[in-house]
Amino acid sequence: MGFAAPFYSPNGDGLGVGFRGTFNIANGFVPNINDSVAVGVGFDFGGNDRIYIPVVLQWNFWLSTHWSVFGEPGIAFGSGGPYNGAFWAFFAGGRFHFTERVALTIRLGYPDVSLGVSFLL
Repeated sequence: MGFAAPFYSPNGDGLGVGFRGTFNIANGFVPNINDSVAVGVGFDFGGNDRIYIPVVLQWNFWLSTHWSVFGEPGIAFGSGGPYNGAFWAFFAGGRFHFTERVALTIRLGYPDVSLGVSFLL
């Protein structure tokens, strides 16, 4: 679920729904810490036919058994509303892992903020 731009409209409708898939490509850049690198792609949909497709490089850091954080620089493609065409995107986020495979995820950045559940395979 996304909040704020690109789903913001003058009538106050700032909610959207979406999906993110992230595919691990390496165990990480730093050999002495618990990190990983992944490529992520998503599809977000807001009211009034607004579509947003982010493509990011995600760098994950595990802080403990239940907490991980990540950074996501990338590019996004938008259609509808103020975000049309390609533009830069950057997010930072964190996860609280309920189990080894299920986590609550918050993502803050440009151009939006999202809150959702992650299923790790």
